[in-house]
Amino acid sequence: MTTKVEWQNSREGFTASKCGRFEIRPGPSPRSGYILKDTVAGERFDGDTQRQVKDMAQEWVDAEHSTPRQADGKVKTQKQLVMDHLNKHGKLTRATAFTELGVCELSSRIGEIEADGWLVPRAVVKVTARNQRTVKVMEYHQPMKAAR
Repeated sequence: MTTKVEWQNSREGFTASKCGRFEIRPGPSPRSGYILKDTVAGERFDGDTQRQVKDMAQEWVDAEHSTPRQADGKVKTQKQLVMDHLNKHGKLTRATAFTELGVCELSSRIGEIEADGWLVPRAVVKVTARNQRTVKVMEYHQPMKAAR
């Protein structure tokens, strides 16, 4: 299971990953290529093209996420990873889902879990963002089997 880094549309050479982890900007001069910044790990990479630095971002993500497996050796789905995390830790936000599980679309995985008959409690919580501002994010909690 590989988490694919998806990108916003580029504007004048500037772009960011949809999950907010990576930023790409042009170098200081027109011939200096592009700079990739990993806002989570604090890494930086200079490349000649946007494609080259996007590929590096993907390599970093691929290297971080080993392939979790079930007891029978089958690869765990993202839905299973989310369920396991919620059952073990009791709560999960989008940022934690991406950095610890490699799941970019947490709300989609929660929808899949609910489609299987589980109730997933949620709450809006305040957290401090990178820019030291307080923002509200959705926090999901341990699922309960829905009564039918």
